[in-house]
Amino acid sequence: MTFLSPTAGLIGAALTLPPLLLFYMLKLRRRPVRVSTTMLWEQAATDLQANTPFRWLRTSWLLLLHLVILACLLTALARPVLDAPAAKARQVLLVLDTSASMNARDGADGRTRLEDAKARALDLARTLGARSGGIEVGVISAAWNATLERTPGAYSGEVARAIEAVQATDQRGRLQPALDLAESLVRAEADEEAAADDTPLVVILTDASTAEHLALSGAQTRIEQVGGEPGDAGAHNAGIVALAARRDFRDPELVRIFVRVANAEARERSLGLRIELGAQTILVPLTIPAARLESAGSIGGRWKPGERSTSVELRSWPGGVLRASLEGADLLASDDRASVVLRAPKPPSVVLVREEGATRAGVILEEIVRALAGEGARVMSGTEFDALARSGADLAGDVVIFNALSPATTPREPSLSFGASIADLALSPGPENGGTDALWWDREHPALRASPLDALFAARPMEVSAPDWTAIARGSAGPLLLERTAPGPRRLAAAFDLDQSTWPLHFSFPIFIASSVEYLAGAEARERGASFSTFEPARATALRPGMVRALGPAGDAAGAGQATNELEDVALGVIRTAGEYRLENASDEWLSVNLCDAAETACATGLGLSVSGVEIAAERARIARRMEAWPWFVLVAGVLLMVEWIVYGAKMRVR
Repeated sequence: MTFLSPTAGLIGAALTLPPLLLFYMLKLRRRPVRVSTTMLWEQAATDLQANTPFRWLRTSWLLLLHLVILACLLTALARPVLDAPAAKARQVLLVLDTSASMNARDGADGRTRLEDAKARALDLARTLGARSGGIEVGVISAAWNATLERTPGAYSGEVARAIEAVQATDQRGRLQPALDLAESLVRAEADEEAAADDTPLVVILTDASTAEHLALSGAQTRIEQVGGEPGDAGAHNAGIVALAARRDFRDPELVRIFVRVANAEARERSLGLRIELGAQTILVPLTIPAARLESAGSIGGRWKPGERSTSVELRSWPGGVLRASLEGADLLASDDRASVVLRAPKPPSVVLVREEGATRAGVILEEIVRALAGEGARVMSGTEFDALARSGADLAGDVVIFNALSPATTPREPSLSFGASIADLALSPGPENGGTDALWWDREHPALRASPLDALFAARPMEVSAPDWTAIARGSAGPLLLERTAPGPRRLAAAFDLDQSTWPLHFSFPIFIASSVEYLAGAEARERGASFSTFEPARATALRPGMVRALGPAGDAAGAGQATNELEDVALGVIRTAGEYRLENASDEWLSVNLCDAAETACATGLGLSVSGVEIAAERARIARRMEAWPWFVLVAGVLLMVEWIVYGAKMRVR
């Protein structure tokens, strides 16, 4: 038993106990009176009223009753509570689910599930803090990854602050990383001689919507379920679970848009889907099938949302942020919208740098470049290129191709080189009789996906010294094609001279050039809308060396990364809240981050979770319910007052 207001009880005792004892110590001042006999006044000699001090306390049933009554009332004033058995562990770890479904507003008084979970966690932490015995409390938040908000330690105001500081996310939920973290903390504090009642306790405050098969050892597990009561109607929620946009290859102005919408209710639902790009708006009416309840066990089943897909077309040359949104309000707002960044179509511009004089392979390569880039093709000598590079002038090219020529200055743009050293790639002539076929190539690489190399023969492949390059094609003597893996612009290189190979005459060569230019220039990415999920690192291309930032609506940095080179692909970190972010020092103006997850859109509330092969039923606000005992003490005091009245009445009755 613990007391929620011990100070009030002590103050009450200090104010009431001395007067009670004082009343029993006072003596009666008697007035002499002549009477005919004392037989009828024997009872008056034991009169309990007192009005002047003092005498020693005498044994009295009434005094005992009064002391017991006062003790009951003072105990009730101190608000005694009884600890539930589940709250008797020596170490308690509170795991708060912060996944997207915890933002559903079906809690008490319109609060979110996370707000309810935090309130219950605070209530539990305060209850545990009121216990004696040095209980330790830790706080973990769990979404896609787990975060230790507060290491286990004695209860203090830091625990409450850690719980209050837990932030909502729009991420897909995963509880296993949080349990792995909890298990590591439990093992660090393990005590093999601890009693069974002292086994650490992990309390998971969640809507129990996950279908994960969880694992946890070395600790008890309790599930505190928040959110609406599980039922047969599903959840009143619909959300966008997929959005994609891509320009037509032959008609880049034409944009094809694909959207998939999920319905979490157990009935068919009709709503409007709004698609916006620039000044254009399309409203698509949708009827989405009902969700269905899948495999059920002792902890209930899982709802699988019904889904409906649709595709629309519109025309837009400049591009921009393409937005899709659902009309109407429901439990979860973050899945009612999604967006992608659609870039303006741009044919690749290619700069070909070659030696003076024409060779067979050089002529073929130049014809391919001019056919591929059209007006965006530019051919220059090595001398012209070096002069432009030294002056810092813009080459006006997305990709630079070097044929049998090593530049004095490494270009800022992505590059493809044949038989020439570039950047930190050092090539030297190989043996004259070292000819080789292509024995292996990476068929999944974007530049080689449609380019078979079985007809490639290099008469004199070069020796390679390249610590930051990796082979994407190999012959018997070593690498034939390489890609640079170090940060910076993309670079591909061939470790052989085109004029000393059979490749320019094979149909796969122009396919390789086209695929390489598309890959190096990022043309494929420009054709489709770009977006990121809330659990993957967002990326952006830096305009110049320096910090690249993604700014939220309030101007705060939601993600940032450092660029050391121009046009460097920079990781901005995981942005956990869905929305549109303005970019600083990046090639794109906007960055889109979406939830798009059917499991979170389901907004299900489960009856429990499966942990280490055991199905644990969820409880609602009963994990460490404080059983307040003060009403019982008041009741006992009332009964004793009745007894006191009877005893006093019997004692004062004149016989």
